[in-house]
Amino acid sequence: METYNISNQRDAVIHFITRLDIEMLRDILDDNLTYQDFPKNIFLYRMQMVFDDFAELGDTNLNSHIGNCNDCNKCDVGLSFIGNRSNSYIDLIIKSTDGQITDIYECPNFKNEDNFLIKKSKHYIDDNPF
Repeated sequence: METYNISNQRDAVIHFITRLDIEMLRDILDDNLTYQDFPKNIFLYRMQMVFDDFAELGDTNLNSHIGNCNDCNKCDVGLSFIGNRSNSYIDLIIKSTDGQITDIYECPNFKNEDNFLIKKSKHYIDDNPF
């Protein structure tokens, strides 16, 4: 059985994204913050659409792989979330301070530390990406 150490909000968000669990994201994200410049409810609606796309492709969970912005926010660390069956993906910067989420947003020019990942079609939260 897989175990995952959740020690703060950031760890929990990553865990629940990998599990495609929108309800837990709804519970732990701050109602007063925006995510990708969307109010929380709109962000979560759009994330649910992305999760539905993964599920339609047969994915039951997402694998996370560390990387960072390779363009405007070079120091921002994030994750590629890749479908366990489809290899479709979404690249997200998950900003936090002391483990508390301050923002989540897509990255248009993301580079993974592992150069040998198989990443097929990209999913987007925003209808008009970049």
